[in-house]
Amino acid sequence: DNVAIAGLDPNIEINSAYNGIWEWEFRTAASYLFRYGILASANFDRRSGEYWERSVQFRGPAGSRIPTQVLRVEPRGSRQADDLNMLDIRAEKRFELPKGRRVSVTLNVYNTLNTNSPLGIQGRSGPQFGFVTSIPPGRIVEGSFRFSF
Repeated sequence: DNVAIAGLDPNIEINSAYNGIWEWEFRTAASYLFRYGILASANFDRRSGEYWERSVQFRGPAGSRIPTQVLRVEPRGSRQADDLNMLDIRAEKRFELPKGRRVSVTLNVYNTLNTNSPLGIQGRSGPQFGFVTSIPPGRIVEGSFRFSF
């Protein structure tokens, strides 16, 4: 018979979910049709910063069969990166042509606020500890023309 007693397994403490830590996200979008048929829209996304913790890599003696192991040495989520705020905006103007044809001119600006909050951080102990490994792409401006017939 397999009997499990809750709370006596040390792996539960080590591998359990981030207890008491809340990740959250807020999104909103809006659009408005201005005079002369110019359509503008905006999308805003705000997310909680990534949780992370320090870990250490332990290696067995050279030539031994003891594997390399990486273990957390701080409680899960003991550190948190800055919150992420992303704003994307768009403007579009359509021109109606004869015979049901249409031309659209569009301008998109991604990451308008040029946010650089960390998306990934090196948590392993060593000379690179705490270095940012990933950030969102910088502000990107994109223009396009569309011809419909």
